[in-house]
Amino acid sequence: MSGAIASARELLASRSAADLLRDAAPPMPIIAGRHTQATGILRYFDAHYVDVGTPVELPPSSADGSVLFMFGDGDAVTTTGDGRPVVCARSRHSRGAGSGSGRTGRHRCCAT
Repeated sequence: MSGAIASARELLASRSAADLLRDAAPPMPIIAGRHTQATGILRYFDAHYVDVGTPVELPPSSADGSVLFMFGDGDAVTTTGDGRPVVCARSRHSRGAGSGSGRTGRHRCCAT
């Protein structure tokens, strides 16, 4: 039994939190419910799990934007190319939050 536990720990330690979450609970689109109810227009955002420190290029999408759930300390740099908004979310317990930029399609996400 202890060998199986050690093996499982080793397997989990070799993968990032974002990878583990993508496998266990793939991210689902996020619907802007209040906006949809108020205007009658459906708006939704793609969701992605992101490891901080790994450049992220978001794929083309018909979504109105993207929400990045960030894991780790530091900034994540994303490239959208099409000007869609990107919202970055991280735990309030992580470090490295600061200001970002976003007019050129390149976003440095560091919001908490």
